Amino acid sequence: MNRPGENKPPMGLLPPLAALAIATTMDHGAQGKHKPFGWVNEDIQLFRDAGQRHHYYREAGEVYDPDSGLLHSAHKATNAVIELALELQVVKLWTPDTTAVDLRLVR
Repeated sequence: MNRPGENKPPMGLLPPLAALAIATTMDHGAQGKHKPFGWVNEDIQLFRDAGQRHHYYREAGEVYDPDSGLLHSAHKATNAVIELALELQVVKLWTPDTTAVDLRLVR
């Protein structure tokens, strides 16, 4: 018999402040030039390029994005999360309508 929570992803392993920074960055995008989940039908390369730009700005010494006031690292991480979500969508592990997903990501 399985115990409750057994074989579930241990969400407590996510760094809480990093998860909050990503959520804040996604909210900023949803309130501004994008709509919530507006990224779902976008080309994945858009987010790869954006993540790379934020990486380069951070490497050049700029800590905060001047447009949003948020950390470049938070933007970079958010773009990586969106890229992952789009890849999960391609391999049919996630859709915008998914409420629960069996994340057997390793074959």
